[in-house]
Amino acid sequence: MKILSIIILYCLFLFATNKNIQQEGEVNIIAKVENIDSLKPCYLIYIKSKLGKGMFIMPKLCSKNGKFNYKLKKGESYYFKLKKEVYVRGSLPEAEYREESVNDQVVWTSKMKSTFYEDCTNMCGLYIDNEGKSKKSKKRNKYD
Repeated sequence: MKILSIIILYCLFLFATNKNIQQEGEVNIIAKVENIDSLKPCYLIYIKSKLGKGMFIMPKLCSKNGKFNYKLKKGESYYFKLKKEVYVRGSLPEAEYREESVNDQVVWTSKMKSTFYEDCTNMCGLYIDNEGKSKKSKKRNKYD
């Protein structure tokens, strides 16, 4: 019984001290590409979905293995597999300021009304593993 009590107390201690554990969470969404900006080492991809606006950075040089057959086009919707930081059992304090930079140029801050995604796992450069859909093609398919 003593051992069980010690284990329970130890678990409670770990639970209380690890209030803000930072982890990566995967978010799978269908989103429309609103804009694509090109900087020297990378692309800035701006998207909009039902969850709101977001952005992520993709290196121009691709080091991922896979079939990325479709070039990303502005105005089309794609299925994105995105990763972002998640804070477990607590949240990032509102007063904490965070920013993302490329070549000393700030591209996103925590004060912006958009989400910054750390990575898109189903993209390489400007190529993605699924075909884009535009609103025009959806309307045409409705009547076919």
